[in-house]
Amino acid sequence: YEIIVVDVVTGEKTVVAMTAEQVAEAQAKAAAEEAAKNTPQAAMDVIQAVLDAEAQQVDPVTLVYFSSIHTAGIWVNSSNPARSARAKALLAWADKVWDFATEEQLKQLAGTPTYKTVAELIAALPKIGA
Repeated sequence: YEIIVVDVVTGEKTVVAMTAEQVAEAQAKAAAEEAAKNTPQAAMDVIQAVLDAEAQQVDPVTLVYFSSIHTAGIWVNSSNPARSARAKALLAWADKVWDFATEEQLKQLAGTPTYKTVAELIAALPKIGA
């Protein structure tokens, strides 16, 4: 087989000769890597990253932000009303996200998943403020 490999940065194309066995091995490796992206742990890691990324967003009016969703939890009872309100909103949203994810995991365990990939699950997560 001749396989064309394209460098995603430069766009340069290279032709690589491979045996049928090498092609099969490469396909199996790619399938294993793709499957690893769709494990329950991978989903939890990505969900946590989504929550942390939202907590790190700077509110354009109050300039309040947190280093992680966990840090937001510390500030729920802040005497600063803006900080407390943002923390409470983030934690209420995080609850919705984890409840949604838990329901999906239960469906997967029952053999009736709604989403086939972590990417699909992440796209369906509840949005903050919704």
